[in-house]
Amino acid sequence: VDGRYECRQPWKCLPASEPTMPDNRRQVLKRFLNLQQRFQRDPKYFKEYHRAMQKYFNGVCAERVPDEELIMAPGRFFYRAHHSVPNGPKDLRVVFDTSMSVSGRSLSSMINTGPDLLNPLLDVLIRFRLHDIPVSCDLSAFYHSVDIPETDRNFYRFFWFRNQDDPTSPIMEFRLRIHLFGGNSSQSCVIHCLWDIISHAIEKAILSRQEAEQIKLSFYSDDCLRSFTSTADAIQTYKILVPLLRENDFHLTKFTSSSVDFLKALPPDL
Repeated sequence: VDGRYECRQPWKCLPASEPTMPDNRRQVLKRFLNLQQRFQRDPKYFKEYHRAMQKYFNGVCAERVPDEELIMAPGRFFYRAHHSVPNGPKDLRVVFDTSMSVSGRSLSSMINTGPDLLNPLLDVLIRFRLHDIPVSCDLSAFYHSVDIPETDRNFYRFFWFRNQDDPTSPIMEFRLRIHLFGGNSSQSCVIHCLWDIISHAIEKAILSRQEAEQIKLSFYSDDCLRSFTSTADAIQTYKILVPLLRENDFHLTKFTSSSVDFLKALPPDL
């Protein structure tokens, strides 16, 4: 959809019925009001928190709940609390509570995890050491590369401010559009979409079946670790793979290699 993959979470109730959730608006709003008080006491903390939240608002990750959808049928919406976690020397990180339970139900309890599509880490590392030219990179904002369908977005509501950089402005309702880091099905949904891109590249004769399999085997979640027999092979592989993934809003970044010639061949934006 609009150049991005969309993948519905494997709700346990499907296909017999559509998902429903208990009303947790009051509980989540109370947590947000406590957070707002801290923002007003500690402007430095709010500045760091706001900077982290901008990662959701600056792209396609979040949107304001449309006025006509603010009031919905019971069971067709759910709210996510969010909070900060330490992130070492890096900027503060904001995470959404994926396990908050109301009346014995949480989104995590209502959604299957999906199949385990991760390659065994030891196998990835062994293959990474097989040949003379090692290349590592990763997929930027991996979980944010895949959308959840519009029919489910109201289960991912959260609170923030109308003026996003002003914690005294009116509180508004927003909703997430993307799979979350920490969501119990996020890993399988996003990897499924990544594999689908590569499978379609075989059908379009962009990749051979053998090369596609080698690419799949080089990923461990958002990390890509592969070694090559020559620099030319490495350059040719990523010359194809980078734009292939970028067309579907998956972005390979942070390339490292012991081969200076490989690194010199990369476009400046990588």
